Amino acid sequence: MAVRALRSAGEAVQRRYFANREPRPLYLSTPLDDVLFAHPLDMVMRIVHWLGSRRATAAHGSTIVVVNWNTRDILHETLRATRRYSAPGTPILVIDNHSTDGSRDWLKRRPFGVRPVLLPFNIHHGRALDLGVALARTPIVITLDSDAFPYREGWLDLVEEPITSGRAVAAGMWGRRDRLHPACAAYRRDTYFASNLSFSPFFSRQFFATGD
Repeated sequence: MAVRALRSAGEAVQRRYFANREPRPLYLSTPLDDVLFAHPLDMVMRIVHWLGSRRATAAHGSTIVVVNWNTRDILHETLRATRRYSAPGTPILVIDNHSTDGSRDWLKRRPFGVRPVLLPFNIHHGRALDLGVALARTPIVITLDSDAFPYREGWLDLVEEPITSGRAVAAGMWGRRDRLHPACAAYRRDTYFASNLSFSPFFSRQFFATGD
């Protein structure tokens, strides 16, 4: 109800005073955009982004970030394979989007040595990935879907190599619409912050008008 009321109020203000204003990507928007386009959570995410960009990092290594929402059974297999085929001590962050399938109680026991982050409500997949990057303390962050499990030794080196060799700032699975897909990808953490990137989907009005 509160979000619906905010959206109605924002639309009214926008029509009267900001008719030509376009939505902007999360980390390029402002509190005014949050009100006009009913995205109050983005205010919090920008603070998280700012704090994460100032977080001290280790000299080397990667953190694996997995977002979970009611996928406990397959998440178990993904985490087991990830721990088995990754270098000992590799940090694994699991951001749980307020699951109701028993995932939260299971994650509290820190299975496979993961670090769980149990959110009080669902902030959706993209923002949860952003949170994981902000919490990481390594120069490289690996994103994995909860059903994207490694199946052999050396997978981490393979994904990291374009970055550690200096040939790229991001690498991984190429997805539809000509983009790097976060289902399995590696990112230089400093570049992510310096470029004001976000995993939260962004669509301009033109996208909805043309369908492109």
